Formats: sequence, C-alpha cells, structure tokens
Amino acid sequence: MKRPPKAGKADIAIKVAEAVVSAIPGVGGPLATLSELFEGPISRRRQRWLEELAETVSELQRRVDELSEPLDENEAFITAVFQASQIAIRTHQQDKIEALRNAVKNSALRHAPDENLQLMFLRFVDEFTPLHLRVLAVFDNPGDWVAKTGRRFQISMGGLGTVITHCVPELVHQNDLSNQIYRDLQNRGLLEQGAGLNVAMSQQGLLSRRTSALGKEFLKFIS
Repeated sequence: MKRPPKAGKADIAIKVAEAVVSAIPGVGGPLATLSELFEGPISRRRQRWLEELAETVSELQRRVDELSEPLDENEAFITAVFQASQIAIRTHQQDKIEALRNAVKNSALRHAPDENLQLMFLRFVDEFTPLHLRVLAVFDNPGDWVAKTGRRFQISMGGLGTVITHCVPELVHQNDLSNQIYRDLQNRGLLEQGAGLNVAMSQQGLLSRRTSALGKEFLKFIS
C-alpha cells in the first residue's frame, strides 16, 4: 500500500489534507450507531485520497522546475488541496477523484488559472457528475471521440444528441438526462450558447468543437 511521503517541503499539503478529511465530527447519543455505520467507508475514502494526494505531491517534487513557487509557500496550492480534500471525501466516483487530483497538481504549476477560476473549477467538479465531465470532453473534440469508439458515424444530418449517444453509451435512450447535462454545461459557460441537442445540422456541424474558452481552460485544469 502506498503511503504519504514522510519528509519534504510538501508535508504541509499532506497535513492540511489529513486535517480536512479527519474533521468530520463524531456524534453520540441515538446517532452513535449511524456514526459507526459510516466510519469504515469514510476511513477508506480518507485513505484513498491521501494516497492519491501523496502521489501527486511526489510528482510535483520531481517537477520542481515547473512549479510557480515552492509548494509550502504556494497559498493557491494549499487552498486547492483544502478544497479538493473536502470534495474527495464526499464522493466514491473515481472520475471525480482523478479530476480533483489533476486540479491539485495543476494549481501548483506555472500558467495555472487565476485563483478565483481555480475555486470555481473545483466547485464545478463537486457539482457535476462524471457524465457531465465526459460530455464536455466529447464536445471539445467530437471527431476524436467518434474515432475512439471504433464505429462509423454514419449520420449525415441530425442533432447533437446523436453525438452524445454515439460517444457516451450510458446516455442511450436517456434524452432527458442528456438535455439536462447539456443545459448545465451551457449555463456554466463551458459550452457555446446556441443550438440545443435536437437542432438538425450537417455531419460537419455535428463534429465541430463546441467548448467555450472557459470550457477549454476547465478541461485543461482537471486533465
């Protein structure tokens, strides 16, 4: 089992995360049994996240020339660790854990997004489902995603919903869910405004990129 590093300037990040994920208060009285019920899963999530974070910090220590400043002096990085740790303890979904880990890593590197954007992006990861993240990635480069499926995209005219169902099988026959995800991404400014999923367009239009500049920056931050 991987363990957090014992030494190094980035120890402060590990200590912050340990403090955050250990901060869930205990309860007594009639809720004691409920507390015991969740103690095991919470402990596993805490350990999982600390291991993910330890790997990230170790990687950053090997990439010291790419850091915007030393980790223990980087307030934006410490804040990202704190925020990401709170989110990580609330989810079991590995896609979101991976996004949080990447966000922590990228917050420490040169050319990281503005601190306010970083907090906004972490909130998006918290609010979104893994399907939101996947649909956004699809619309950042539909042609590549269609190619990855290994299946011909034979639709010459149709709506953007066909791109989603071709690339994200979980959303086949889930029109209401697909529409809600698409609206959520548009409302956050991550997809260009305009056509909905059912507006007919040519194959060239269907395979055009639709992420906004903000959407591209968000995907870069969590990748």
